[in-house]
Amino acid sequence: MAWAGRLLGHNRFIPLLTLVLLSFPVGYLTVLCHELGHGLVGLAQGSPFTGIFLGVNLAYALVNNSPLVSVGGWIGQYALAAGVGLASWKAKPRSFTARSLVFIVVLENLVGPPFAIASLKGDSGNLQLMTSPPLSGGLVVAALEGTAAALFIIGSYFAIGVAQNYFRHVFPWITERRAWYLALFAIAFVAVEGTIGYQLSGTGPLLLSICFVLVFTLIPARPDLDSISTTLPSRTTFAITLLVFVLVEAITYLVLPITIPL
Repeated sequence: MAWAGRLLGHNRFIPLLTLVLLSFPVGYLTVLCHELGHGLVGLAQGSPFTGIFLGVNLAYALVNNSPLVSVGGWIGQYALAAGVGLASWKAKPRSFTARSLVFIVVLENLVGPPFAIASLKGDSGNLQLMTSPPLSGGLVVAALEGTAAALFIIGSYFAIGVAQNYFRHVFPWITERRAWYLALFAIAFVAVEGTIGYQLSGTGPLLLSICFVLVFTLIPARPDLDSISTTLPSRTTFAITLLVFVLVEAITYLVLPITIPL
């Protein structure tokens, strides 16, 4: 769209800003699927699952904890990534919004969990504490780190393909090598996010802002060639995305914490 191209003289500011704004509601979707994974695994073990507590920088499933329940959160994330990835492969979405949602969901939920596991914090730390008494503590840590490494290699293989395809379709004037660099950068960003823990307020928006600036500098300005067809957000798409972002932020600061009963 010409309106996106006129802003700062090129077609990259609005698409990247829209992508960043979309990541906020997707972040809540990821959290809910993670906690739902805990709860469903607990139900499968016979434990009552009564709801999900959702705070600004904290969320947990109201279910009795166990080693398998701790693993259930990551299962929920991988199920989300697999479901969205398969749906995208089948439907082959062409719009900017659909491509962006697939990109965010797949990257967050294929690359994020291995680094959360390797951090030995949160669910990973709970798993270590619950399994260390019957097993050697060093053995548990080695198993967790080895699992994280294997999951990262497998997840990155698919995530790089999705990221390259995304950047090449949204910014078709960039080279294959530049798309590769952008894909690696996106994976590195999610890796940092998964290691330190994404926070809906605080480190999360700061990381996204840094990511926006760096990616903006990595993508060259679009050449003035009419033959290049792009997938850009329309005015309506940008307006709706901005509205959803404002709504999500309002919920974050005015409604949370809440408990979602199930």
